[in-house]
Amino acid sequence: MTTSDFDLSNLRGGRWTVALEEIARNGLPAEDTVGQVAFEMAKWLWWVELFDLPEGERHDRIFDLLTKFVIEKHNGFVTRLSNGQEDAVFSQISRSQNLTIALGNESSLKTFATLRHKRANGAYKKLIQLEPIILGQPESVTTSFAGLQVKRLVVVFEKQLGFAH
Repeated sequence: MTTSDFDLSNLRGGRWTVALEEIARNGLPAEDTVGQVAFEMAKWLWWVELFDLPEGERHDRIFDLLTKFVIEKHNGFVTRLSNGQEDAVFSQISRSQNLTIALGNESSLKTFATLRHKRANGAYKKLIQLEPIILGQPESVTTSFAGLQVKRLVVVFEKQLGFAH
């Protein structure tokens, strides 16, 4: 699949978070998409999922997450990695992240604030979280109710440890 085969509209029209989750699980969808994907993931991570972290910590964590994602899930679509040009790829990731941080569009910032508010107040049945997917952490059924999140995560870990329920 080439860039022309990758339809950016899959990340629009109410499918943004679901499409990002799919990409986080499955890796880059086509050649020459590392910049687009890094930009979209950085937007989500910076303005929604990790927004509560101090800026310096958030910046470093997102760069690390995006770098890990591209290194582990490039699906052969980043020839610069196989050609020993990792620095060029990391530079592109950094530029994508910096473009995200510089977003000043009032409409976009309002949308991100609405997303954060809805997530915090239980408006979504399923919370999409890219960080644990990228880190390869155990999956858990996550709802927007904090108590249920903890309970379900405990159940997942207890099952992994062999405790019966």
